[in-house]
Amino acid sequence: MPTVTNCPAYDVDLYDDEVLRNPYPHYRALRELGAAVWLPRNSLYALSRFEDVRAALRNPGLFSSAEGVAANGGGQ
Repeated sequence: MPTVTNCPAYDVDLYDDEVLRNPYPHYRALRELGAAVWLPRNSLYALSRFEDVRAALRNPGLFSSAEGVAANGGGQ
């Protein structure tokens, strides 16, 4: 798997109750930060822009879901 370098990070837990009550400022922040954003509190990357998500979905060789798509680490 390729290593992502120079990826912006957003240090917010997207599953926090306060974030879940009002996620829209966080969605905006993710979009403004870049195409892919590292979420250290959740240990995952986020794609939040429509065109970037669509490009990822159209490239299964690079963005594989072969090991699952859940963010809870259940397959590990």
